[in-house]
Amino acid sequence: MCSAPGVMPLLLALGVAAASRSEAQGIALTVAALLPAPVVQDLSVGYLLVPAGALDATVSGRYLNGWGGERWGVGIDLALWRRARAHLYPTGGFAAGFTTGGAEPAWAAWTVGLGYRLVRAGGFDLALEGRYLHISRPDDALSLGVRMALRFGGGAPHPSPAATEGSPDTPALALALPTGGSPLAQGIIQTALDAMGTPYVWGGTDANGFDCSGLIQYAYRRHGIELPRRSSDQAQGGVEVEKKLDALMPGDLLAFGGSPSGVTHVGLYLGDGRFIHSGSAGVQISVLSPEDQAGRYWWQRWVGARRILQD
Repeated sequence: MCSAPGVMPLLLALGVAAASRSEAQGIALTVAALLPAPVVQDLSVGYLLVPAGALDATVSGRYLNGWGGERWGVGIDLALWRRARAHLYPTGGFAAGFTTGGAEPAWAAWTVGLGYRLVRAGGFDLALEGRYLHISRPDDALSLGVRMALRFGGGAPHPSPAATEGSPDTPALALALPTGGSPLAQGIIQTALDAMGTPYVWGGTDANGFDCSGLIQYAYRRHGIELPRRSSDQAQGGVEVEKKLDALMPGDLLAFGGSPSGVTHVGLYLGDGRFIHSGSAGVQISVLSPEDQAGRYWWQRWVGARRILQD
């Protein structure tokens, strides 16, 4: 058997760091067979965590059936760039537990490998994962499995009316910097405009992809202003602005959702009824208007505005 001192502590440390920066965002199921003995089944059901940045984690219950006994345990599964545009991503994990019907009362294992995302549709992911598994008893093995994940909670992409209704609500509306607002507001807006066309990525906070709150956090952070990670928390920052178009200023944060206390989407106001945000079609400019067909979609979901920048 091979060994790798320090691998398990490193995986645990990364898992703790990921979980400490995360909020629960979904569930994941992995079904795998261990080779060369396919009679060994490996099943895990987990609680999906999505921290800021490239790392995400799944805390899971683990079941292995084979090698003369059943193994039950808990573990942490880690992956880098699982939400990025590329289909291929590195992954690994650690698990430990107890054995029933076998000679060893306890077991521990770690894995490293690669995953390949086959399907992404809304909050659903389907991927193939191949891993090298080192287990305390009886021997090492190769794992080949299917991973399914369903993500939920705040920050899900909102549909683009441009894509679904064929309206003029597209990035071609304007890329020019709007007039009005402080120089700092203008700089923040330009940073967001520079990201036009970047794809939507759940949990994304950089040029590989943004979710709605990731884009807002990125634009403000580039100018020395730190905002919370979640859209619901961002919608509590600054000072409240009256919910009227003529009360808004460029750089204000717009909040959308079912109610003021149920914010699920945010955008950055540009002026002239326009705002920039990251939706299902990526970073785009949309209209906020009760008269326009596409703008009405956002107008009906607009629940408030916050002014982060104070003169």
